Amino acid sequence: MVNLSSLHWFVVESSIQEFERYHDLIEQFLNEEKQRLEDSFNKMESELKKNKDDDDYYNHMIDVYSEKFVEISTLFPHNFRSSFLIQIISFVEFHLKKICYNSARTQKQPFVMSDLKGNSDFEKAKVYLKKVADLDISKLGEDWEFIDGCRIIRNKLVHQQGLMGKNDDNKKSIEKFAKKQGLITVAEKTNDCEWRIEINDKELNAKLISSVSGFFKELLGK
Repeated sequence: MVNLSSLHWFVVESSIQEFERYHDLIEQFLNEEKQRLEDSFNKMESELKKNKDDDDYYNHMIDVYSEKFVEISTLFPHNFRSSFLIQIISFVEFHLKKICYNSARTQKQPFVMSDLKGNSDFEKAKVYLKKVADLDISKLGEDWEFIDGCRIIRNKLVHQQGLMGKNDDNKKSIEKFAKKQGLITVAEKTNDCEWRIEINDKELNAKLISSVSGFFKELLGK
């Protein structure tokens, strides 16, 4: 089992390193595009201000650049970070199931994780490892707590586009997570009294990758 765990950690670690490179590459690209747009706007503004008679065109270009700036500074980063968070949590889910499967096979258990009842594969894996290996993954520290908080956010992003109503399930826990971490915003939509999750900081996924690494290293070590 030690050799199998070591091999599994090698696979997980390699994937985590790929996640880190991908994350840094896209975040750097978004930042460079934002700077490029700002430089282009400053150049355009300087040139148009020389021609005082063309106010209509100047105002039009202000609108064009404003729209592009919102996209590159807010919309596109949020879309990437949401998709990437979903991908990472799916990765965690996949490898948790694989660990449970390997435990069942090597220990010749009469039942497997899928035989258990639960609302999610996360919960089933948690119960299974407790039953089979007497291992409570909720006690593995802050890494698991952070991953589980991101899992709840993932579910809202996947099933509800990050939108929440006043009495929505997990709204309070997501707001608590947002307040503690400071890496997401739960913003109110004034037009229909809903709330939406906005990932406004690249550090959310950076911390998630680090937490996933620490969690699996400790889990597979045990």
